[in-house]
Amino acid sequence: MTNPNPRQPTTGETAPEEAPSSPQARAASAWLQQLSRTLKTCRLYDVGNPTVIGFRRELAAALDELLGQHGALQVGFDSQRILLGETPVYVARSREDNLALPFLRDGIRKLSLQPGIAAREVEALIDALLKVMSHANEDSDLVTLLWEAELEHVSIEYVSTEADVEGGGGTEQDLGSSANVAPWPKREAGGAIPLPSGEVSARGANAEARDLGRSDDRFTAGMAPALETTVLDLQIAADAELDRLRRECDQHATVPAARAALDMMGICMGTGATDADRADLVRFLPRVLHEAVAGGAWTEAREGLALMRGCGLPEDPAIAFIRELEQTQSVTSEHAWTHLDHQAAEQNEGFFAFARELGPEAADWLMQGVARSQRQGFRRALARELSVLLAGNPERLAPWL
Repeated sequence: MTNPNPRQPTTGETAPEEAPSSPQARAASAWLQQLSRTLKTCRLYDVGNPTVIGFRRELAAALDELLGQHGALQVGFDSQRILLGETPVYVARSREDNLALPFLRDGIRKLSLQPGIAAREVEALIDALLKVMSHANEDSDLVTLLWEAELEHVSIEYVSTEADVEGGGGTEQDLGSSANVAPWPKREAGGAIPLPSGEVSARGANAEARDLGRSDDRFTAGMAPALETTVLDLQIAADAELDRLRRECDQHATVPAARAALDMMGICMGTGATDADRADLVRFLPRVLHEAVAGGAWTEAREGLALMRGCGLPEDPAIAFIRELEQTQSVTSEHAWTHLDHQAAEQNEGFFAFARELGPEAADWLMQGVARSQRQGFRRALARELSVLLAGNPERLAPWL
């Protein structure tokens, strides 16, 4: 009994939403989904695009593997589905992805793919489908295109297209009985191709009417939303975008914490911050300064000190920071002296510039450096800096003498 509503399965019929149960049906369903994606990609990009070439190559390889594992594949078509026997293995979710319609519209009821199919034959099948699905090739006929491609491992059964098969409302008897189904024809002697004719012609008696324009559901809807195209573009670009994101994350991870924080602080200070905003931000700057000094990053230390003093506070906020450095158990100072013992002369110069900007208030902290440094050259250079820094206040050195 024919189901009057093709979207509601009768007893024993597999619902379109159900996953195929047999291994061959699942493999066929996966390959048909891959075919759909390949056709969409080919419509978006030129034939020489590396993405298109890769999709075509992968589709041929997947079909060869499917046929090698499960043997010959024969599928049938109705208005919205591709079936393996009675099992739907591809169901169109929109008019744009209806793979069954090009076959059904041109009278093809069954398509058989045999093991040993060559990549050239898969390419020809893709090209034929693209041609009949194109607005610019509305006169193309899928049966004739496949016939002329001489596909040894591809065969079809087709009927006259005189019946109205595009509305999807007819029964299988309406679409053509077994008496009207024609097998894949053979080549005549001498290589001539006997084109379909008469009652089993793929173009049918209404070819003249079809020349006026296909009543293809894909075209009657006008400009459909580009959602599927956008999703496909994202899928194609995903790998490259992920690689770019990873590179940017890796580059960001190599930026020292003090440098990243100072860049952010500088942006905040330069975006019309009020006095209250600056007072809030300056509370975080000592942490940045500790990070920079402990890491021997003297450029960042000088920038942080300048930001701290540029907040317009009535008292010098660097004084409290210097007192923290002077503490006997200061981890920041311990790391700083270790770095200075191993840094090159130009890096030491950066430290001396930072010391000069700290001013005479840092004399006791700098004398700790003279006492703790294990490198004589650095101790001498630091002592000279102290003599210049305290030229007007030599009494500050008396406790150390």
